[in-house]
Amino acid sequence: MAELATDPADVTSKLVERVLADSAGIPFVIKECLAQRRAAVVQTPGLPLW
Repeated sequence: MAELATDPADVTSKLVERVLADSAGIPFVIKECLAQRRAAVVQTPGLPLW
C-alpha cells in the first residue's frame, strides 16, 4: 500500500476493518488514518502496522 509504504500482503485484515470503521469509507479520511498509522510506526521501531 502506497500510504503505508509497504507490500499489500503485509496489511492485516484488522487494519483494513479498523480504518474503514474509523473513516466511514471516506477516501480522504482513509488516507489520513493510514498516514497517522505510518507516522506512529516510523516513530516507534518494532511497532506492527496494527
